[in-house]
Amino acid sequence: MSDFEQPSYANTKKPIYPKKDREKYKNDIYILRVWQSDWDGHIRGFPSRDIAIRGDSNLDKLAGIITASFDFSSDHLYEFFDNIKKSKITERYTIYFEDERYNKNDPYTENIIVSQIFKEKKKMIFLFDYGDEWHFVIKCQEIREPRKGENRFPYGYNIKGKALEQYPDYDEE
Repeated sequence: MSDFEQPSYANTKKPIYPKKDREKYKNDIYILRVWQSDWDGHIRGFPSRDIAIRGDSNLDKLAGIITASFDFSSDHLYEFFDNIKKSKITERYTIYFEDERYNKNDPYTENIIVSQIFKEKKKMIFLFDYGDEWHFVIKCQEIREPRKGENRFPYGYNIKGKALEQYPDYDEE
């Protein structure tokens, strides 16, 4: 699995999260289970991946490892939010994009680190590609220190099920 490369449309400004937060959480490893889901957040029967990521990684890095672990190209806009029901969302983090149609009041994914939003058992939704609307449910399984031999993060493992194709060939049907 390759490292995530930030899309060309992402903002290149320096992150605003405090350096003390990055230092405090750089040795915390967040184990996140990620499921592909339907538009209603149902996960039964859908493929899943476990991801190990450092607490000081920003949400852009998390988005990259999620898309890579499901064999998606990371060529679309995305956001993270806390409730599949749009009317009940209280937390939303969006990728930076210069367009007046998008909410400029939401915190940008490049400015938020994993440790700022995830606690054990907390769930979030990752919406990828506003056109096709791929939904992924993320649940924080565990927060721990790195194990012996673990020195490169993020990485995906515990792969269950075949990922749905990002661009299926509908002509074959």
